[in-house]
Amino acid sequence: MESAKRQSWERRRLNGLLHGFNGRGIDVGAGHRPFPWWTLPELQDVHIERVDTWDVEQGDAHLLASVPSRSYDFLFASHILEHLERPLQALGNWVRVVRPGGVLLIAVPHQHLYEGREQLPSRWNHEHLRYYLPDAFAAWLADAAMAFSFSIEALQTGDWGWSPQPPRAHPIGEYQVDALLRRGELPNG
Repeated sequence: MESAKRQSWERRRLNGLLHGFNGRGIDVGAGHRPFPWWTLPELQDVHIERVDTWDVEQGDAHLLASVPSRSYDFLFASHILEHLERPLQALGNWVRVVRPGGVLLIAVPHQHLYEGREQLPSRWNHEHLRYYLPDAFAAWLADAAMAFSFSIEALQTGDWGWSPQPPRAHPIGEYQVDALLRRGELPNG
């Protein structure tokens, strides 16, 4: 798993998804032992001052209630959106905590690369509430963009190191869709 994370950061860097990852950030859904991705040699050209983590202990990821608006330069959320009951509310609050002009990088599992099946429940994670395919994820983000004042800078499939596996074997390599969003100006926030 660590190698998949490491190669994900290298792919993101090479594909320009880390443009704007400077200053202070927040890693939503970081877990109990967040991966120190900001220390990777592949990210030497990224100038990150500090990364705060947010997980269950800090509160509801839908709300980020104790986080002031416009307090971060970037937000990273990897493989958490599929767990949330109200993903649109979460996205709105994630955008809220990023300053205008800041970026959000949101990664979700790719339905066909991760699951290879059409219906829930997930074979690998029974807490998943939904699946994502790139076109459907892009359409969902485009609908939300007007309400929450952000633009979609990039949407990419991360599949480095992925190869078909037997039906009961967990996928290897990358199996995700990355969305890079840039926050605009919110009328009231």
